Amino acid sequence: MEAHRFLRDWLPLVIIYVIYGVGTASHVNEGTRDLMLSMTPGVLLFMGLFVMHPDFMDRNWKFLWWALVIYIITFSLEALGVATGLVFGAYEYGNTLGPKALEVPVVIGFNWVLVVLGALVITKRFLNRVMPVALVTAALTAAITTGFDYVMEPVAIAFDYWTWDAVDIPLHNYVAWFVISFFVALSYEHLKLETRNTLYIHYFVVQLVFFAVLNAVV
Repeated sequence: MEAHRFLRDWLPLVIIYVIYGVGTASHVNEGTRDLMLSMTPGVLLFMGLFVMHPDFMDRNWKFLWWALVIYIITFSLEALGVATGLVFGAYEYGNTLGPKALEVPVVIGFNWVLVVLGALVITKRFLNRVMPVALVTAALTAAITTGFDYVMEPVAIAFDYWTWDAVDIPLHNYVAWFVISFFVALSYEHLKLETRNTLYIHYFVVQLVFFAVLNAVV
């Protein structure tokens, strides 16, 4: 029973933190950085599926269909943004995030879903106890998600995830992150979706720490 509990509850956390711990150290080390960057699309895809695996096991189909729709919407907004500059500002993707469709890495919408989900589950678990109101939950989720992007942006630019046409990251970008995240979270609340999967919290935290560390040292 103890072994089963470890495999179910603790092994996934060990895997997440070890992979990102090694990944962070390897990005800091210039000798291994290029190898790590080449592995970025595969790692993001594998980790995303790994983190969502409990919801597949729980047959949480309504939640999973919602996640797929959000992937399609966010990917479409990215494609519109790259093509027109109207959504986030004028930018283009580099090659680090892997294969593209419509000039947008196919993995980017997946990571959008996971980042917003992490912020949403954090909000509902720790902050929503105080004010369990859908609009408040959505606003707090959007604020956390936008803060994540603020930490991520310098690293993303340095590692050729994407580049901005302007010298400075446009305020437009952060407004778009907030608005999109707000409506994603609001749709989750409106549909009364639920997940027992706490891996989203840990995945959000390790990604945030990853970008914060690299922001400080690279």
